Amino acid sequence: MSSGPASSGRRVLIAIVTGLPGEVIQQWRHDHDPRQARRIPPHATLCYEAPPIGNAGALDRQIRHAFPGPVTVTLGGVYEFANHDGTFFTEMTDTSALSAARTRLFDGAFCPLAGRQDFTWHVTCVRYPEDAKRESLRAAARDLTAAIAEAPTWIVDTIAWMELHDGIYEPLRIWSLREQSQPTR
Repeated sequence: MSSGPASSGRRVLIAIVTGLPGEVIQQWRHDHDPRQARRIPPHATLCYEAPPIGNAGALDRQIRHAFPGPVTVTLGGVYEFANHDGTFFTEMTDTSALSAARTRLFDGAFCPLAGRQDFTWHVTCVRYPEDAKRESLRAAARDLTAAIAEAPTWIVDTIAWMELHDGIYEPLRIWSLREQSQPTR
């Protein structure tokens, strides 16, 4: 008897890119990095080391504390990180409200969270680009940048607690922030 897909135990907290920006980025990811597009939705990572499932109640209170309502950020151009992988990403600007939420997320008021607390806000577009495809990805990135420029505002309104199962992140819980107050900048 099987108990479901195998879990690696890896859990993350992410803000899922929703609305038109999410659709545009996900389609681009599907076209240029289909494996990662299937693995996890377009997102900004909030916590790389989310707690185990037994902490659901405390984590719920911590999320509500960190995000009393949606926050608004602006998505910008598509660039390459100067990291080993040369990851293509969408930049995020006007992130002060999101950074304040991240500070509250890690303050331990209801649930202590582990891991890095300070990193560059971004939405990954192609995680592991092949060197042979890098030039065509740069050209395609200009098209994605233009598409994002038509709808650059992302209202961060959906938080997900995801766990890795057989190479795919599956939601343990999803929070809608729209039920709460109006977006803040």
